[in-house]
Parts: sequence; structure tokens; C-alpha cells
Amino acid sequence: MKNRLPFTNSIAGALVVATALTGCSQMATMTPTEPATNADGTIAEPTAGFTQFPDLPFPPGSKMNIESTFIVGSGDSWYGQTSVETKLGANGAFDFYKQQLPDHGWTELSSVRAQTSILTYTREHRVLAIQLTPGNLNNTEVLITVSPRDGSDALIQ
Repeated sequence: MKNRLPFTNSIAGALVVATALTGCSQMATMTPTEPATNADGTIAEPTAGFTQFPDLPFPPGSKMNIESTFIVGSGDSWYGQTSVETKLGANGAFDFYKQQLPDHGWTELSSVRAQTSILTYTREHRVLAIQLTPGNLNNTEVLITVSPRDGSDALIQ
């Protein structure tokens, strides 16, 4: 007699394995930066994914790579790096951030539109660098890095 787990040949076993694999996803969907509205026209409450970064815009449908994210602090005083995938093409993502970042209090220092585009901004005591790299199927990989402007971490609250 072969030594098998009792559910390996059953549909229930397949469902358990599929559920476990689904839970191992490395991407988290971000909510849109524009406030969502309810059916009656009132503004819906934001979900937790976006509220972790109240000072940054994210294109609708963006997905964060959790394994490539390291954040210290919270609110408007966080520092760190996150990787996001957006459904926008590289030019669309570049334009999105150029238009949206000033509305979130960021002031442009420099920007370069190229095969890998770089946007650099400042806000109060922090510097924001965004690297945009074309991905597969017209997606764009967005690497967001926020650091203290003077290089120290003494301002983390």
C-alpha cells in the first residue's frame, strides 16, 4: 500500500492546495487615488492599502509588490521603498506622476523621460525618487523611494 495523504486524489485536496497557493500572492492591489463614490454620490471611505501612503498618488488598479517594500514610519513621515506595477504604459505613468504629485504637496526637482524614466521631488524634509521601467503587456514597474532630505533619519516619528 502506498503512503498517501487521504485527500490527495480528491477535489477537496485540490481546492485546499489552490487556496493555499492563492494566499501566497506577492502583489497587493492599491486603491485609486481619486476618491471613490457610493451609488448615492457620497465619497466612499478609502481602503487600508492606500491609507498607508496618504501623500502619494497611485494609478487605479496598481499592485504593490509586498516583498520589495520596506517602510519605516507612517503618515506624512514615512521613509523607505516600494515597488508598484501599474497598468499604464511608461509614458502614461510618467504623465500621471507629473500631474498628480504637485497636488499631493511634492515639488519637482528634476525629471528625465527615457527608456527608464526618473522623477525626483521634494516635500518638507523628504526627497522622493520614482523610477519608471516598462514592463510586460504595456505595464510599468514603478520603484518609489522616499528618504530624508538631509540624509539623516532623525525626523522619523
